[in-house]
Amino acid sequence: MVSLMNKKSLLAILFIVAMVMPIVAMAVPASAFVPGFNSVPGDTDFVVLKGTLNSDRYSPWQYSYKMYRWAGESPVEAFEECKEYLFQEVWKSLRLGLTEYGEFVVVNDSIRAGLAYGADDAEMDTSESIASWAAGDAKNLFSGWVLYIKYVRGFAPSETNNTREILAWAVSGDGISAGAGRKVLGKWAFWYDSFSGVYVPTWWSDDYAVQEGSMEANGIKVLYESARLAVVRTNVTIYDHVDLDGDDVDDEIDPVASVIFTVIFNKVKKYAIVLKDIKILLNPQEVQKILEISFSNREKLDIAAAINNKLDSYVHYYHNFAESVYQYPILHWNKTDLMVAYNDGDPDQGVPTEDQYVVFKMFWPNVTEFTVYNVSEMNPKPSRVTDPAKKTSGATFDDPKDGVLPVGTAVADIPVGNGYPGEPSVIFMIVQWYFRRGVSAKIDALLDALRDGSNVQDPSAESPFVYVPITQQIRFVEVIGMVDKCDLDIVINPPIKINWEEPTQAQTILYKGTWDYNDTTIAGKLFKVNSPGLEVLYFWHEVFTPDDLNDVDQKTFKYMVLGYRAPPEDTAGSASLSGPHFFPISQPMLLMDLYDARTRRSMPFALYNDSTGNVYEEIDGFKRIYGLMNFAFGVYDDVQAVPKQPIAGGFSAPWEIHPTGANYYWVLKYFYPSINQLYERIVWAIKYDKQGQFMEQKVFRYPNTNYSATGLINIAGPKANQVTRYFNDFAFAIFREGVIDNYYTLIKDGTVVGVTPTSDIAADSLDIFPLTTWNVALDKGVTEDYFVVTITRDVNGTLGYNIWGWNARDSFWGAIWASYYLGHFGGWLPEGVVALIVHITYTSDYREPVSFEIEYALGTITEFKLEYELAFGKGKGIPPLPPSPPLPDLDTLDAVNAGTYDWKDVGIPPYIGVYTYPGGDVPVFKKVIGWPWWGEKLPTFDVTRVHCDP
Repeated sequence: MVSLMNKKSLLAILFIVAMVMPIVAMAVPASAFVPGFNSVPGDTDFVVLKGTLNSDRYSPWQYSYKMYRWAGESPVEAFEECKEYLFQEVWKSLRLGLTEYGEFVVVNDSIRAGLAYGADDAEMDTSESIASWAAGDAKNLFSGWVLYIKYVRGFAPSETNNTREILAWAVSGDGISAGAGRKVLGKWAFWYDSFSGVYVPTWWSDDYAVQEGSMEANGIKVLYESARLAVVRTNVTIYDHVDLDGDDVDDEIDPVASVIFTVIFNKVKKYAIVLKDIKILLNPQEVQKILEISFSNREKLDIAAAINNKLDSYVHYYHNFAESVYQYPILHWNKTDLMVAYNDGDPDQGVPTEDQYVVFKMFWPNVTEFTVYNVSEMNPKPSRVTDPAKKTSGATFDDPKDGVLPVGTAVADIPVGNGYPGEPSVIFMIVQWYFRRGVSAKIDALLDALRDGSNVQDPSAESPFVYVPITQQIRFVEVIGMVDKCDLDIVINPPIKINWEEPTQAQTILYKGTWDYNDTTIAGKLFKVNSPGLEVLYFWHEVFTPDDLNDVDQKTFKYMVLGYRAPPEDTAGSASLSGPHFFPISQPMLLMDLYDARTRRSMPFALYNDSTGNVYEEIDGFKRIYGLMNFAFGVYDDVQAVPKQPIAGGFSAPWEIHPTGANYYWVLKYFYPSINQLYERIVWAIKYDKQGQFMEQKVFRYPNTNYSATGLINIAGPKANQVTRYFNDFAFAIFREGVIDNYYTLIKDGTVVGVTPTSDIAADSLDIFPLTTWNVALDKGVTEDYFVVTITRDVNGTLGYNIWGWNARDSFWGAIWASYYLGHFGGWLPEGVVALIVHITYTSDYREPVSFEIEYALGTITEFKLEYELAFGKGKGIPPLPPSPPLPDLDTLDAVNAGTYDWKDVGIPPYIGVYTYPGGDVPVFKKVIGWPWWGEKLPTFDVTRVHCDP
């Protein structure tokens, strides 16, 4: 390919590539978290996280065009759609506020924050949808969780049957006073009735059977905070005060569980991922059996209350909406739920007059019970018996106010009639995961694993020796976000496996816009359907069916960016070595990032940053191009004569054509879609008369390839490669820098202690940190002798495939390993693996590796034990090492000495085939038909696990 290109063209492309890389990647991180204390509810530590999309350098055109193409439109259709409707004329950001208890409600004298979205603080206050000033007294702001556990103890008072129940909740206000919505209760489930001679269920209000437990919040840890990513963690410990002799005085205080929330907030995205881990702390020696466990999430949604006078909204809950690539351990559930709601816009004569905002939530795994309207269960006020499996009648009926939904609750819309308001109205939403023994063998195994999973076998396995991958821990995931409401009535067919069965419409019809069946505004009458909207669907796709590491050998990478701070024989050598495995047709252009005078100066096209505005400098006779500037900004092509080929895509500067003697002129500009910018270029031409009045518009495009996301391969870590640094904030195994031995900032008891890890080239390297590990006690990751392989995608749609190690040696061997195991042998990982952390065991003198151990296999919401997944047909197992090539015999060696040696005579097949053109015009692509000789140096072992560490 390069051989057919003249030298001037190649130099021009190199120059252009150099000018469009991200200066923002090197910017000092703008702090976006605001810590505080004495919030309402209660004397509580809190943090407010604020997005930065409104101040970043992305293009709304790229953003919209990418999603239209993803939804199935052709380039012309997508471009025309962008002209009519951009998803965002002005960029807006998300704001989240949460307390140390995991409640998304922060209120004090100057701050109210829960969930908001806007271009600035004023709009965020307007769109605030959980903790709005306009929503009234903080005592009526509800957000939080409820945990219920029922188990059989080994020892209990003689008056009981050893069955213990714990009910704990943190739901901010309780409707009476702010900060009172947190409590722990414990009781014996049954008490001996001497009159009847049988054990009877006890009520939560029985003084002799019920005791108050306690709850300890452990502050908020800020684990990472950079230009585009914030990661925070809350941890609440629940204690049961147990009466063992029946005198209504606690004899011991048992830790029951930790409720741990990890918020992964990419600040240029319109959603955050919230991992909700329940770590069971009950001593297995004191627990005979766990009978039931329930965990629920709840919010009162006052969407855009500042402009939503009656707090009215439309809502729909999509149960079993679509299939994710992530299967839940033991249960093997892969379906997800989705809730979408929007404010009514205060319609005047059926037409909304105020801005409308969409609040969405996604849940994994699919919940067992849900409701979008239940006021009585919002904040628990238990008095009777908690028994969700029982009907609300009889002596042991389920308490309708204990916060635990009855089995089978499924309310997808706000009911109307019999005291219910119908839609639009205020949303009181609860989703619940409830597991009880006896329903299925899978649920029994899950409950056994929560007691002690070290010897629990998976009942779904064909072999009896497949053990469950989790122990004493359970995880639930929520994705929470906001967007502007879109009203486009165009049908789409996104690549999502829809399971949702909608009883109110004949078939599952999805639109670009967000629509609710109950919406009776003029536009809504046209459809009478429920549809989440394109933006929400695309976010679902990003999280639950992401591009994964199985895809890298199928993608079209146009550039390979190399870290240059390390010696070039490390980074350049590893990249060149990896090339043929990924690119049997043509190798991408190799770009050197970050000139460093400490290393060699012989690389002709090293990209470098400069603040003087110079295009290049000359060092030792070599002209070096300044680059890494403005990875994603709005204008390219400042002169028509040199049409640039940008990496990130965008618009060119416009130019004018004035035909001689004509009474009109044309204004033209290029649009480069980032998805395939080397092939796809669209020309937008507008005709004006001499007075500058619009006359007509024409759009045409250059020939393009099929839609195939393109991107960059980035070799070497963030210290050496600024493009790796940029994509680090979009990864799920990240590089952290900061102050040695400071692995988080702790916000606790009104103080802020420690230094937050960040992205800063001048700071010390701290670790490689796995974001979605189940080891939620982890503060420090791994360091030397490790490398990372991640696949990422930014807001513009640019794909980043990143291979880097703790040092240059680790990067070198990481690139070789990835070229063999992900390039030569692609597609063997389970779907959804977006990051690998691999340990290298070296020889004692560090000359070369002895073995590679895959320690972490991470998804966007969970982690994998590869051996466990393989037992259920997910993935294909680690590919084998290649056989050693046969050695030539002595006669052949003599032939070599005589200068007549030919490898073909030895019988070793060529590694890469060659181009052939049958008939002279149809190409046959190169094929990998052998093995690299160095493949035998890469023995690899799977030591992955779901890290349920305390």
